[in-house]
Amino acid sequence: MNPIQHHFAEGQVLFANQKYAQAYQQFEYCTNMMPDLSAAWENMAVCLANQGYSSEHITNRLLSIAPSSVHPSLVSKINGLDSTIPYQLHLQNFELSKAVESFNLEWTHGRVSEDIAIHFLRSLFIAHEHLAKKRGHMHVPKLLNQWKDHPALQYCMDIISQHVQELLSNHTAQMPLSKAEIELIETLGLIHYTYTNYAEAAVCFQILHGTTIQPVKQLEYKSHLSTCYSLNAQYKEALDIDDRNITAWERYNPTSPRAFRAQALKLIRSARQINRHCLPYWPAHTVRHKNEEIVIAQLQHASICGHDPMVFDEEFVYAGNRGTFRLAQPNEP
Repeated sequence: MNPIQHHFAEGQVLFANQKYAQAYQQFEYCTNMMPDLSAAWENMAVCLANQGYSSEHITNRLLSIAPSSVHPSLVSKINGLDSTIPYQLHLQNFELSKAVESFNLEWTHGRVSEDIAIHFLRSLFIAHEHLAKKRGHMHVPKLLNQWKDHPALQYCMDIISQHVQELLSNHTAQMPLSKAEIELIETLGLIHYTYTNYAEAAVCFQILHGTTIQPVKQLEYKSHLSTCYSLNAQYKEALDIDDRNITAWERYNPTSPRAFRAQALKLIRSARQINRHCLPYWPAHTVRHKNEEIVIAQLQHASICGHDPMVFDEEFVYAGNRGTFRLAQPNEP
């Protein structure tokens, strides 16, 4: 038996025993020796799918390293994967209760590896976050209450917590975290945040902020960490980390000039996201009444966006959400 046949057969045996990560490595050995072996690439995709990865993740991961000659067959295989994993299909359709039921069935029958458990829980809580935003809320309490003591999900939580503890015990400051390790800690932080365990979530984002070297990710983790502190009533700590935190300014020192600057910058960023320019004042021709406390402006063809609204028309944004100006008059600079 030549080496390719050996590794391919070994991969099939490992896959049959639900050792998907190890099976992936065997098929990967085959592609290293014969890059145009499409069957090995397709089997790698199936191994990733059975570890809970989404089709988008699998596509990005494999097409970036596979030779173009196998792309058509590989894409075809990936496109057919979701139908073989019911809970993934439910997650994509935001049928989260059905996804949990489907996953629970797999777990009950012993078909869930630790990798599957981790990636399913991550996908579930990301889907919950998107669903909540679509409904204009931060959380969907009914779902979270159902999941809190669910045995299969508790198993997933225990696995994630255990892996993070092992990771932190073995990690040294000189070693950067791998992508899988970052995703693991992000997942634990996301779940703690969703369940309002803000102190625990802050620990996760503190680790990520302290270990990443990518400027964009550092900024992202800093923002998450500041948000966790402010939601845990640690307003000064939140602002020491990120002085753009409007929530913290509102509760810590709403009349500070820095608070008004943070609000103005947020309004500019919000306007840019919807392709508008920000006006920090009401145009004179729109003002119908004005005193020390309020300004009443009349706009034509204006739109109001969000449950804490932003007011804008075809060109400009006139008012943003969560304004410190609602709470107090500004101090002199």
